[in-house]
Amino acid sequence: MKFKFLLVLPLLFLSSCDNTNVNSSSSSASNLNNSSITTTNTTTTTATSEPTTSVQKESMTFDVYGINDFHGAVNSQYSSAGYYELGLGKLSTYLKTDSTSDEKFIISSGDMWQGSIESSINKGKYLTDAMNLMGFDSMTLGNHEFDWGQEVITENSNFANFDFLACNVVDRNGELIPGVKGSTIVTKNNFKVGIVGYIDSSCYYSITATMTEGLSFEYQFDDEYVLKECEKLHQQNVDFIILSEHSELNVLRDFDLQDVINEGGIDLVLGGHSHSTENDKFFRNDGKIVPVLNALCNGEMVSKSTFSYDAETDDVTYVSSKLVKFEQSQYQNLEEDPAILNLYKTKYDVDDLKNKVIGTIDGDLYSYGSAANLAASAIYDYAINNYSQYNIVAGISNQARTNIESGQLTYGELFRSFPFENELLIYKVDRNYLSKMSSDSSRFLNKEFDINDINFNETVYVCAIDYVALKDYSVSQCVRTNIFYRDVITNYIKEKGTIRAYEYDY
Repeated sequence: MKFKFLLVLPLLFLSSCDNTNVNSSSSSASNLNNSSITTTNTTTTTATSEPTTSVQKESMTFDVYGINDFHGAVNSQYSSAGYYELGLGKLSTYLKTDSTSDEKFIISSGDMWQGSIESSINKGKYLTDAMNLMGFDSMTLGNHEFDWGQEVITENSNFANFDFLACNVVDRNGELIPGVKGSTIVTKNNFKVGIVGYIDSSCYYSITATMTEGLSFEYQFDDEYVLKECEKLHQQNVDFIILSEHSELNVLRDFDLQDVINEGGIDLVLGGHSHSTENDKFFRNDGKIVPVLNALCNGEMVSKSTFSYDAETDDVTYVSSKLVKFEQSQYQNLEEDPAILNLYKTKYDVDDLKNKVIGTIDGDLYSYGSAANLAASAIYDYAINNYSQYNIVAGISNQARTNIESGQLTYGELFRSFPFENELLIYKVDRNYLSKMSSDSSRFLNKEFDINDINFNETVYVCAIDYVALKDYSVSQCVRTNIFYRDVITNYIKEKGTIRAYEYDY
């Protein structure tokens, strides 16, 4: 049964509200053969394959904070879209001081590492180290966690104090990535929260092909992977289940999430990947409300859900859920966590490189236009000057990550616009391929290119980032340059000195 996510059922869907009190406890799931599952408390991690015996629990309230698509946004600043990014130090202070409940759980739904020079240059180690200090309880893998390959995920998992999750990403033998689990249990005050991690199969196509070699993002029976983990969690007598997933919202609406919530006894859904907001609620068949939340991106928001547990009735009551937007002054005036500042200064400081000026930008460059065209022009210039033996007619890029503002341009700012380690590849194409590229709104070609200059029976070459090239060609069909496109763009800007934005507005 394929996951189908229905938000259109009027009797099952409840629009966002902030302070509805409804009982919310996990329903029983059918038995499954015992299998190993991780159990984590605030200080230790152990593995067990047998249901645990009951322990004395106390009544309490607890908060669940959801963070997604942080993309290494470590600095406090306004984004080019006008949103305030809280930054890592202030986010840490917020997470450590905001809750007035008895316990709290901090959940990431993926894409934490890739995006800024401070995080990307060490392949997510700084962010993982900081998340340890901030008290994260789990992280579901997003597509950008794969940007440096599976080995980096495993390496970073080795020093994380929390589990990496992705229940449906398996190798040819059906095994999970080393260092990654399908689900985990976090125990605080004897209250057991089970967390299932899931990454939508469509994310596979937004990862450079070489980084997922040998892996399958299972999609035919996505719900079976999630429900299998839920059954394991119920066998371990969890009190509460969170589904932390990395998936496009429009894809989620094609999934039968309502059925999965009911069958799995899920109490809370935290999303990611779409870089948009979601603040919805579902009714379970037993009348319980399940919040479904997605908190934008880049540290501009977090989700916060509050629940109450009654030890006498052994029941969880939903209290409230909301999205916290950080544009208010009360958040912007937060002090940066000294522990995060010290971590950066003592282990990960790249300020000298980040602040190095590489050129001047005369006029704003836009991510889905002139900035991407600049990248394509730099790629083409590099290719024709270094690979003149090939009849190269075009440089091809995809969009920039952010706009580039007019003024002096630092390497850190350029890195934020082009954060990915995409290698340039040269390969042979025909007119049909070039026509497809030039008509694709997500592909950008240099100004000199004109499809009318290419004959129908002519074979030519292009130079493109690997993410684009490997959609249609294998590595063996390409000439490898062993250079990243960001380095080519950096050198292009240095040589030009001043980039006049209007020259790339075509």
